[in-house]
Amino acid sequence: SKVFPRKALPPIYTMFLPQEALGRAESAPTPLSAAMAELEATRGDVLREVARAPERRIDNLITRTHDSAAQLLMHARVIEEARRIYASHRLLWWGAGGSLLALPPIGAAVAVLEEVVALTHAAGAAGAVAAVGALVLVRGHFALQSMQRDLQSDAGLE
Repeated sequence: SKVFPRKALPPIYTMFLPQEALGRAESAPTPLSAAMAELEATRGDVLREVARAPERRIDNLITRTHDSAAQLLMHARVIEEARRIYASHRLLWWGAGGSLLALPPIGAAVAVLEEVVALTHAAGAAGAVAAVGALVLVRGHFALQSMQRDLQSDAGLE
């Protein structure tokens, strides 16, 4: 598009004074009478809208507050869902690893006290299962770190 310099365009002022303001009484209809009546009606509409500006401002503030609250609620729901998913996986990994670490020594102690197996066999089995439990905990730690990165990324929000 072509840009015209400002100095080439004269300022245009739109003005309208109602006939009552000029002190003129109703006169005989002229070709512009209909246009003047329409202009008077439009002027009245503009004046009413200007008078309603404070009310519209309050309405706009209420609408913006409502929209912000709805957006905040949506963010809270997304964050709560991510927290719930992460907490359930954390419970699964730590529960599995912790039970594999805690139960073998107890089982070995019971087996030795009940004289079901020898101490060396019980200790070896307990140590092997505890080692597996430690590996599960390490694997769970890295899986939870990866899950945390995924949940914090844009792809995790889908």
